[in-house]
Amino acid sequence: MLQFGFLLGWFVGVFEAHRFAYLFHWRRIYWIVIFIGTPPVYAAISRIPALQHSLSDVSRWGAGMWILIIFVAIVAVTVIVWHLYAAWTTHSKRGLLTYFGSRITVQM
Repeated sequence: MLQFGFLLGWFVGVFEAHRFAYLFHWRRIYWIVIFIGTPPVYAAISRIPALQHSLSDVSRWGAGMWILIIFVAIVAVTVIVWHLYAAWTTHSKRGLLTYFGSRITVQM
């Protein structure tokens, strides 16, 4: 994860002063709060009895787990579609292909 984060940061240019300053400005402290707050939230979720199931044993999932999985899937698809639409409307064709190529390369 750390290596992926550094690689992605390099691709999007976080090392450039103006982008670094934008990301770590005091108005965007919510990003650091989310980053630090995610592990305790996942730990709390894992203690809810309805959600204490293995991902490999789908037959034992309760309604709470199915609702959570469907919600997460809807949010993920929505974010991906929005991301692609935003890239499509703001980049030139060459820039868009370069952008998609960098995303596909990072994911491999």
